[in-house]
Amino acid sequence: VARVVRVDSCARPVAASASMRHALLSEPWFPGIGGSIQLFDALYGRHFPAGDSVHIVAGGGHAHGDLDARYPRPVTRFDDARYPWMRPESAALYARMTAATLAVVRREGVGFLHCGRVIPEGVVGLAVHRMTGLPFAVWVHGEDVSIYRRYAVKKRLISGPRRARRE
Repeated sequence: VARVVRVDSCARPVAASASMRHALLSEPWFPGIGGSIQLFDALYGRHFPAGDSVHIVAGGGHAHGDLDARYPRPVTRFDDARYPWMRPESAALYARMTAATLAVVRREGVGFLHCGRVIPEGVVGLAVHRMTGLPFAVWVHGEDVSIYRRYAVKKRLISGPRRARRE
């Protein structure tokens, strides 16, 4: 059976194996509504190559256990709460997202990480890559490009995932 050759975060071909374990890191997930959620559900939840496994790492805490149990792929949730009094207010979110992703990567033997957006998922993907050497890819959406151009602080954050491919 012919298989597509995969590409790692450095754009070098990686030999395809009989099966590969993937993780999708996406802060928004069901029961949320949105185009990205629908796209990721279609690609990762229902139409991923036979033999490959996908584990979803998503925001939303643990309140969606019944929904996650019915989903065709395993879902691990992290608490995506932000705290306005904290500077930056998303610091705890990044820590919990990173911890949940590392736990899934180690427990499931993940071979490739897919990040749903540049911020915050791509930044977490870069951190996981630097800690473990795990190859990753980042979905870049239109809003990521416009934010990149408008805000200096976000421009600095986005430059990290862009540089990672050259490591």
